[in-house]
Amino acid sequence: MHPPEPSADAHPPARSPVDPAALSTADFDYELPPELVAQRPAARRDESRLLVLDRTRGVLEHRLFRDLVEYLAAGDVLVLNETRVFPARLYGTCRGRKVEALLVRPEGDEALPVWLAMLRPGRKLHPGDRIGTGGEIALEVLGGEAPGEGLRRVRVHGAPAVIEALERQGQMPLPPYIRRAADEDDRAR
Repeated sequence: MHPPEPSADAHPPARSPVDPAALSTADFDYELPPELVAQRPAARRDESRLLVLDRTRGVLEHRLFRDLVEYLAAGDVLVLNETRVFPARLYGTCRGRKVEALLVRPEGDEALPVWLAMLRPGRKLHPGDRIGTGGEIALEVLGGEAPGEGLRRVRVHGAPAVIEALERQGQMPLPPYIRRAADEDDRAR
């Protein structure tokens, strides 16, 4: 369903400046019907959908990503994010309980591989707990949460080259709105 065409003299409402420090992640929550969430990327990336807001007319247009060049002008800045996700999700057990760990980023000295990680169930894990993963990596839960981030510190045991070990043993983390298991295509794309 497309929005109604605005009248010729309609203008989008003026927006007041927003203090970024006053924002929280809850400010970005909205309803998105699950059937509208693509579960796999487009076979050709330039065929991905692109939603365009014409602010002068207040009109939404449904386009394709390859049409982006039509909206760029001399002097515009286009920022490309070429970061790659690595297989940083590990599954294991601790004291007979299933544990999921997502290694987010290393912290400190590489000689003592300490990482900030999301742990599930995080509240059930205590400093000194060891998470066995059935592979070359084991995790040891260190102190409490990283301030304000909901992340826990873990020491990685068994692999001096953590990233290389994750490439062999880890799984690709998919966002929670993707309702399928990660596969080899996710590693490549």
